[in-house]
Amino acid sequence: MVINKIAPASSPDPLITSTSVTWLWSTNRPALGYVDWRPEKRGPKKGRINETGWSVTEHSLTATDLVPNTTYIFKIYTRDILGKKVTTPDLYVRTSPEGMVLGASTSVASITPPPVQTGIVFYTQAHRNLPLEQAKAQELRAYLKQRFGGVVPPISRDNWFTLIRAFTYGGYPADALVQAVRFGGKTVHPAIFWSAWRNSADYKNYINR
Repeated sequence: MVINKIAPASSPDPLITSTSVTWLWSTNRPALGYVDWRPEKRGPKKGRINETGWSVTEHSLTATDLVPNTTYIFKIYTRDILGKKVTTPDLYVRTSPEGMVLGASTSVASITPPPVQTGIVFYTQAHRNLPLEQAKAQELRAYLKQRFGGVVPPISRDNWFTLIRAFTYGGYPADALVQAVRFGGKTVHPAIFWSAWRNSADYKNYINR
């Protein structure tokens, strides 16, 4: 069994926040896994999170309750349906400083050897382009700051990821994302392209309320 397509792998990355890190990876056979972590320096608590349910080839787990601006050492463990186990090398990630806007992190994530940054599907895209997501996150952050008087409004982690994916893969213009921040709700759809969503009855009913 092989583990690949591991993310995050560079910074900034919307998968890294001040208190959480979301790990994505793939296996060439159905498997279940877990992620454990410990601080590089003594102090913050250790942790572990397990996958549950059916064995899969596309994996996602989120480590939460982390300390801002702190370096953690992560490891990913998987076991396939034949009982074969594979473990990654140590993965070093530094969480974002407290209060930093999601997607604008200067934290560092590293792995040796460098992983392939593909394999996640959004808006029917066959590959995930992390460098493009990172660039779009910076672009969106700057645009929101411009439109909201120099301050980026608070945005939850899940909503920020939705906006970045819509901006990167869904064809959503920056102004549509500004509306999503301002009004919330159905102004951005996490799976339907902007070209179709903007003409839908649901969108028109919502935006005209």
